[in-house]
Amino acid sequence: MHAHAIVQRFIETQLGAMHAARRRTLAAAVLAVMGGHALSLTRLARGLLGAGALKGALKRIDRLIGSDRVASEAQAAAAALLQTLRASAQPLIIAVDWTAVAPGGAFAELRATVTRLGMGRA
Repeated sequence: MHAHAIVQRFIETQLGAMHAARRRTLAAAVLAVMGGHALSLTRLARGLLGAGALKGALKRIDRLIGSDRVASEAQAAAAALLQTLRASAQPLIIAVDWTAVAPGGAFAELRATVTRLGMGRA
């Protein structure tokens, strides 16, 4: 199944208590990160760009992360994701890797991948 459809279905079915506009923005942000955009306000906004302007995309992401409800909704999303991953009879293995991305190791990229049947799913 296409990644977009999987993300949309998960968010709609598991996070129904979240406001619809925040669900749509969360799905767009997740898809932007999956598309290779860095996890920063500006880079996520650039990942949301369609026919809209950058200013509108920045406002959309800023409202999502600035919402008072984000902390509780993030916990609900994490719990739903963990429940989905644990639904299989197979053990849940999370491989974590970090790589220096700046000279001298000033910055590092941290990547966690869930493995199933010997294959990683970032």
